[in-house]
Amino acid sequence: MRYHFGSALKRLSSPLLCLFLLTALSVLPALAQDNEVDPKEHFDKALKLSDSKEYAKALDELNIARKATPKGEKDYLTILKWIGYVAVQAGRYNDALEPLQTLTSETKDDFEALLNLANAYEGLKKDDEAIATYKKVIAINDKLPDPYFNIGNLYFHQKQYPQAITNLKKAGVLNPKDPAVFQNLGHALMMQKSFAEAAEAYGHATKNDPTNSKLFLYQGNASLLQMRKGDNIATAKTNCKNAYASALKLNAKSLDVRLRYGEALMDMKEYEEAITQFRAATTLDANRYEGHYNLAQALAAQQKEEKKSDPDSSIAKETLKEFKKAVELASKAEEIRDALLGQGLFEAARKQYPEAEKTFARLTSEYPQHTDAWVNLGFIRLKQDPPNHDGAIEAGEAGLKKVTEKAGQAKIQRMLGAVYTAKATTNLTIGNTKRAQIAFLDKAQLAFKEAIAANPNDAEALHGIGLAASWAGKLDEAIDYLKRAIEIRKGYAEAHNDLGVAYTLKFNSDRTRKEYIQLAFESLKKAVKYDPLYQENLTAFKKETGL
Repeated sequence: MRYHFGSALKRLSSPLLCLFLLTALSVLPALAQDNEVDPKEHFDKALKLSDSKEYAKALDELNIARKATPKGEKDYLTILKWIGYVAVQAGRYNDALEPLQTLTSETKDDFEALLNLANAYEGLKKDDEAIATYKKVIAINDKLPDPYFNIGNLYFHQKQYPQAITNLKKAGVLNPKDPAVFQNLGHALMMQKSFAEAAEAYGHATKNDPTNSKLFLYQGNASLLQMRKGDNIATAKTNCKNAYASALKLNAKSLDVRLRYGEALMDMKEYEEAITQFRAATTLDANRYEGHYNLAQALAAQQKEEKKSDPDSSIAKETLKEFKKAVELASKAEEIRDALLGQGLFEAARKQYPEAEKTFARLTSEYPQHTDAWVNLGFIRLKQDPPNHDGAIEAGEAGLKKVTEKAGQAKIQRMLGAVYTAKATTNLTIGNTKRAQIAFLDKAQLAFKEAIAANPNDAEALHGIGLAASWAGKLDEAIDYLKRAIEIRKGYAEAHNDLGVAYTLKFNSDRTRKEYIQLAFESLKKAVKYDPLYQENLTAFKKETGL
């Protein structure tokens, strides 16, 4: 049958049926006149009823004509063909099946009968039988697009996407003006993650139906995924924006277009325009979680890019209001979780640490297996004035008991390593004993080792253990770990800086090894190259060493 995915659209099975309609009128005069029931009379009545689309009544008349006609008569097969056709049009696929099966067993190359039989199988959701019958239709006439189209759709529903694509492409060659063919081809290509081809298929569909906003939405979605995949990014970006803009021109009140366009603009870091789209989305539907959550994320991203951190600014207040509105509107657990996480991170970025701590504490209470909730709760407590080291450690240890996933536990161990390192260095500055400092540094290194065991390529954990080892005076270990971190993460400015410090300490322990000064100098220069904020360290080093 001819349809888009998700909605049935009935139509004549074949243009050749028009010829069949005309010739059938001249067939039945040869029927026997001795019967009490005149089959021609009922057949003629059925034709008129069929013309007026009164298919149920037409079917009744045809069944009367069938009973009154001997099976050996040629006209009997004509009636079977008509019963099959009318039953399919009426959606009574079971009634079509037996007469069409009987007919096609007698006349194996009857194109119209096979096409109607395939339609009947499809209507009964007997996909394999429908596909096999459509293939018989194609064997008789391979120049019609509909059988390929229908086979393609059936393969799609069976999740056999390569076969769906092959048949839909053939349908497109035979009927390049049909938007439905290219729409469904685009859907199949999307399932195969062939986003560039899908965008092209949807683009072809928009040319055939330029007033259909959904086709432009599909094209925009495909181009967005193509862009995220890194496939011809410049072209994908242009096509994405043009498609969404065209969709909006056709339907400015489409919530889906506003939301998807906003997401695309976020990916492009065009935050101002993204905010415009999300604000429009919240106006269209004030009770849609997605609109408020995305608006909050866009506002937060814009402030981060512009390095605005005033918690009392109007835009900061609007951001928090939108996060809280998203939490209020969320109906799914993951929505509440994501909105609370976004709110907490924004509060932390604004240095509203007491508020952020409350948000993350709620998150750990309601979603105890959420790794980022525990990690952020620990770091927030570490950033308080004065730092709440014990509270951060408590958060990490509680998180390890609740989070069962290995990757999540490794992330918490990495946070604990940073907290123990911070506690050790803070204790040193306030006069605690060297023994206490070393004890905390040992705990830090053990925590980082747990993280590295889970992921040997965890650059942050390698950097963390390198820093802790450096503080503990284990300089060779520190240098080794820091070099590994730099190998894994190119442009890791902080690790380059700490490696420079480790080389400097190494020289201070053995001033005959002047090569360490040069190595320190090179590391500190790279730190500045990747992050100019480290210039102060490099300047002080040059002043002290005379380099």
